[in-house]
Amino acid sequence: MTNPAAPPSDSPSGFEVGGPRWTRWLWVPVMLALAAFAAWWMTHPEELPSSSDTLNVQTKAGQTIYIGVTSDDDVDGSRELHIRDVTLTKQTRGPVDVIAMICHDGSINTTADPGPFCGSIEKAKGSTLDLGGGDQLMISVTAESSQIVTLDEVSLAYREGLQWGTQSIGPRVVVSVFG
Repeated sequence: MTNPAAPPSDSPSGFEVGGPRWTRWLWVPVMLALAAFAAWWMTHPEELPSSSDTLNVQTKAGQTIYIGVTSDDDVDGSRELHIRDVTLTKQTRGPVDVIAMICHDGSINTTADPGPFCGSIEKAKGSTLDLGGGDQLMISVTAESSQIVTLDEVSLAYREGLQWGTQSIGPRVVVSVFG
């Protein structure tokens, strides 16, 4: 007896064998592996320039000192970093104001007035740092009393194109404040 609803077979024996059904799901692990690699790549940008050196600076109590943390010499090419946050790990014995800033189109080592050396100055958080393109990350330190201010780490949370990360940048800074 034949089934009139069954389609005719091209097979000489009348039997057909389909391939394994699981092969059509092979794209799932491939896509998961690609997504995992993309996520890893997005959260692992190129390392920022940092140093194990210590930068020693002296200033008078009540005077603001500006210290350059980065240098164009530390970077190959230009990197545009959109800074989300700056974390300063500091050790002090008294009240001190420490602010991370960007010196656009200029650079400093240490100075009491960065104006003549920078095209413009703005707070680092929320701004763009063209690292290696003429901009410099700098910090200002103001203490009203004699003390030693140690900045063990300057850490940037930033986005660079499609990548983002949080990394240390620059050297360790020790500021001796004299009354």
